[in-house]
Amino acid sequence: MSSPTKPPSEEELTQFVIDKLAAVPDREQLVFDVCRLTGWQWDRADLFIKAVEQTHFRRIKLQQSPWLVVIALGTLLIGLLVAGVSAFNLWLVYRKNPFADWATLERVPYDVNMFFAGIVMVVSALVGLWVLAGQVIRGR
Repeated sequence: MSSPTKPPSEEELTQFVIDKLAAVPDREQLVFDVCRLTGWQWDRADLFIKAVEQTHFRRIKLQQSPWLVVIALGTLLIGLLVAGVSAFNLWLVYRKNPFADWATLERVPYDVNMFFAGIVMVVSALVGLWVLAGQVIRGR
């Protein structure tokens, strides 16, 4: 970035802050690093970081988004699988005479709970993807 005797340029410092914010670091550690690199006071470094965060919000979110998208898609797929399997099990119970097999009736509450858990996972993953897309597109 820069030599020990020469402070970083504003462009180098801005890129450093963007990279650190995209990695979702400890904010106090980032302020400390900027103070150490520039020799600034804590308040000035904190204001600089906030300004970079406001100005380059889309770049920061886009650098964070691959992990968020992977997590959301994983949650979506697992939710679909859980809801699908439990819905299939409930359909099988409904199709046969439920009073003939006690073991089948004991499993019904579990399948109902798993069905709703899968639906919650699917909905939350879709909402997360929607919010992320909105943040990237609108810029906040």
